[in-house]
Amino acid sequence: MTTRRIYLDTEFTTLNRYRAQLISLALVVPEGPEFYVELTDTWSPADCSPFVLDTVLPLLDPARHGRTTDQARGGLLAFLQDLGFGEQWNQKPT
Repeated sequence: MTTRRIYLDTEFTTLNRYRAQLISLALVVPEGPEFYVELTDTWSPADCSPFVLDTVLPLLDPARHGRTTDQARGGLLAFLQDLGFGEQWNQKPT
């Protein structure tokens, strides 16, 4: 079995673990494919900390990367399947 590293990066509306909502998700395989999505239906600027408002939101490009949660879920599943993770990827090894 080949080991493959996948790096994960996320942005949330706040660091408060009780109120944080996912804004964006990136998965990167070194020297391989990348997956990036910005969620459009789970948060609003009113949910964001001052840092996120000033630093994160200006960097987003929802016209290019914006997806609903359902669209993001489908894209993420396709990305993982292309990497060789199928339906069994979340099951215990036998």
